[in-house]
Amino acid sequence: MEYNTFGDFLRQIISSRELTILKFAELTGNKSKTAIIRLLNNETSKKTLVKFAENLTNVLELTDEEKECMNRILMNDSLSPAQKNAMDNLLMLFEKDTNVTKSKNI
Repeated sequence: MEYNTFGDFLRQIISSRELTILKFAELTGNKSKTAIIRLLNNETSKKTLVKFAENLTNVLELTDEEKECMNRILMNDSLSPAQKNAMDNLLMLFEKDTNVTKSKNI
């Protein structure tokens, strides 16, 4: 699973569990669906996002893959554009190195 934003990730979580936004708001302890809509639209502060993510892991049974994806998104959101670019470049290098290693082992 790869998502560009925390909002994209949340949409998938809500959809995969066949929840309404209102039901999801109730499950996560939000008083209204407005807070969830703001999260879905990526209109919250980093602090709010992190707090919500911590609560989400306590409220829903996320798979290991979902937890990894959420943590990757949160980490990525905290980086500056230059840091994101550097991280993307490093990841591309590791992917190339892994592919070369795999082909040598075949």
